[in-house]
Amino acid sequence: ILQIERAIDRKVKESADIIHANAEAIAEQMQKLMGFSGERIKTVHTGIELPGENSRPDSIESRSMRLERKYGEVWLGMVGFLGPLKGQRYLIEAMKEITAYDRNVKCLLAGSGPDYGSLESFKSKAGLDKNVFIVNDYDKPVDGILRFIDIFVFTCVNEELGLFNYSIVKFPDFF
Repeated sequence: ILQIERAIDRKVKESADIIHANAEAIAEQMQKLMGFSGERIKTVHTGIELPGENSRPDSIESRSMRLERKYGEVWLGMVGFLGPLKGQRYLIEAMKEITAYDRNVKCLLAGSGPDYGSLESFKSKAGLDKNVFIVNDYDKPVDGILRFIDIFVFTCVNEELGLFNYSIVKFPDFF
C-alpha cells in the first residue's frame, strides 16, 4: 500500500496545477514531507462560513423537485457520490429510527452514482418518501445545498480521512 501511495503522490506532484489542503498545518507538511511547492498549494479550511448571505434559504430547487423548509424542521444532508462504499443506505436506515422519534427531521442526499435507483427504492420501501429526498439533478453551485441543510453528514463504509487530506485540481491543457 505504501508503494501505491508514493506512486500517487509522485503523480500528483508531477501533474497537479493546484493542490487543496484543508488546513495550514497540512499545507506545511505537504511542502516539507512531500516536496510540493508552496505556490501550488491553496488552503481551503473546512467548517468555515460560506461567503455571501449567511441566512438559510427557505427552499432549494433542482430540475426535478423543489424542497421547502417548514417551521421546526431540521435538515440533515450530504453531497457526493451515490455508491456502495459511501454508505448512504445506512443513513436512510438511521432515518427510520430518527423519524420514529421526530417526524420533523428531513434528509437530503445530493449526488449521482450507481446507487441512485436502489437508494430511491430503499427509502420508499422504508416509508420515508416524506422525510428522505434524493436529488441527482442539482445543477447549481453546491453551496446552495450546504446553506439549506442544518447538519452535514459524512457517510462512508470503508473510507478514511487520512493525515494528508487534499484534493487535486488539474486544469485542461487549453487553459
